[in-house]
Amino acid sequence: MATAPDGGLTAAGSGITGGTSIPLTRDPEGLPAALKAKYPHLARLTALHVPREWAAKAKQLVKGQSAVAAMDATGTLITATGLQTAGVLDSLYAAKAADAELGPSSTGRGPPCPCGRPPHSPSPSSCTKPPPPPWRAPFP
Repeated sequence: MATAPDGGLTAAGSGITGGTSIPLTRDPEGLPAALKAKYPHLARLTALHVPREWAAKAKQLVKGQSAVAAMDATGTLITATGLQTAGVLDSLYAAKAADAELGPSSTGRGPPCPCGRPPHSPSPSSCTKPPPPPWRAPFP
């Protein structure tokens, strides 16, 4: 595996260049049952493990570019691919994001005027833009 915080990885005849190389260990048992259930499309693929010292740096690794290469017995590159990090991102951040308030919010009285005054302000003459049309929910 190779990683580069600012991108720039390149697959070449001798592997992946332009980043830091991280050795991976093949797990002959494959993915654990819980991961096979969560990601059934990956259940039959080879499971690889990142060393513990690198796993602790997962938040930094997913911010950059990461790739894995397959080499033959002579050290020649067979194939390389970028990593899909959605599962890692979910593991790191999903629990905290589940409690976050996302998107626009409203007090129930509608959005503010384009000039920033509160909705239904008693002094619309202070607004330099026309007041918005009456707020309506986009769905019934």
